[in-house]
Amino acid sequence: MAFIAIDIGGSSIKSCRVKQVRNGFELSSDVRTIPLSSNEFSEIKNIVLDICQNELENGAEPVVGISTSGSVDNNGTVVSAGHFKDYCNVRWADLLACEFGDVRVATVNDGRASAWGEYSVTAEKANTHVHVVIGTGIGGGVIHRGDLLKGDSGQAGYIGHIKVSPSETPKCSCGKMGCVETLASAPGIVSTYLKSDNELNLPTDIGFEELLCRFNEDPQNIIIALKKSGYWLGVALGNVMNVLNPQLVTIGGGVVVATSNITKENSLYENPYFAGVTDGVHYATHRRVEATGDVRAGVLGNTAGLIGAASLAFSKADRPNLES
Repeated sequence: MAFIAIDIGGSSIKSCRVKQVRNGFELSSDVRTIPLSSNEFSEIKNIVLDICQNELENGAEPVVGISTSGSVDNNGTVVSAGHFKDYCNVRWADLLACEFGDVRVATVNDGRASAWGEYSVTAEKANTHVHVVIGTGIGGGVIHRGDLLKGDSGQAGYIGHIKVSPSETPKCSCGKMGCVETLASAPGIVSTYLKSDNELNLPTDIGFEELLCRFNEDPQNIIIALKKSGYWLGVALGNVMNVLNPQLVTIGGGVVVATSNITKENSLYENPYFAGVTDGVHYATHRRVEATGDVRAGVLGNTAGLIGAASLAFSKADRPNLES
């Protein structure tokens, strides 16, 4: 059986099929990426409906997992979604039922979807598993004893908005200062680099991927920026670990993929971003908590949200507490 997985991001919508295997779930088709030409919800809706129509006509099961940016409550309603116009109070389960009839739908915030995706493919399930996603922003989720923790209103997992540095205070998208998202995300890394004593004279609007393309021109300062940004993420994770005492912490997202590719290293201790994470965790975490927590890179890269959303949709019938 293959299920429909959709990931609604800030600039594109990704989709693929996901199938169940012995140790969890995996992609059963290539990931298709459709760029968004506007910030209108009407465009998002049309793309999602087209994806589902096409997949159902080609034999996919009527099971749809939707990972989306924005705030999603415990009823699967997208309460609000960043810069998208009119993408608020939207319930995908109702929209898809109107179009396709009997279809099982799970809608979840992208950070929580990614966390569930990593958990679903981990052979030895941790009692408490924290996952954090590093990209344009920072999201995450927590799984405890087999349940995805959503919080009373569905907002658990805002790891990116942990306050870590009152002395380094760029304004966050949430409107407040000191959030780890402003320091350890892709834009945060760029900002840290531009503040360094570098000689490249790069424009202030340079993107993260473009910066990494210049790695060979100034590797020392780019590595320093990666380590500094990773350190702040480690401090935030150390605070999370002190509260939850997790057995496993995994780190994924576009920054992880990109920094591993550019340095050709996947080890937490050799990748400069992860070297910073390790230092930050060691600084912030109580020694007994640190001794029992395993911090490592996730295994799914940028596909965690797709796999997690599809897995949650598949699980809904037997696990009412996961229903969206």
